[in-house]
Amino acid sequence: MKILKSQIGWSLVGIYLVLSIISIIYSRICNQGICDVGYLLLPSIPWIAWLSGGMFNSTFIGILAYVVSILLNVIVIYLIGYVINLLIDKIKRNKRR
Repeated sequence: MKILKSQIGWSLVGIYLVLSIISIIYSRICNQGICDVGYLLLPSIPWIAWLSGGMFNSTFIGILAYVVSILLNVIVIYLIGYVINLLIDKIKRNKRR
């Protein structure tokens, strides 16, 4: 099985994770209105709405949906970086000809 390797993908994932951590930390120190929930949910958008589906009755299911949402975002962001890397490689190969 071919393993996808992309420096751009890993860079984008790193940026996403740093911004997610900042957002989560800010949601914990924010004390104005709804920003605490807004900044907490920001890293998990759009998947959290689909995964939770009314399952927030259980705290464990809510946390699991949150973690899975962030992991799905990591996968999508990495794949975007991988495609960008493929396009850059294709452009470089075309310039050599």
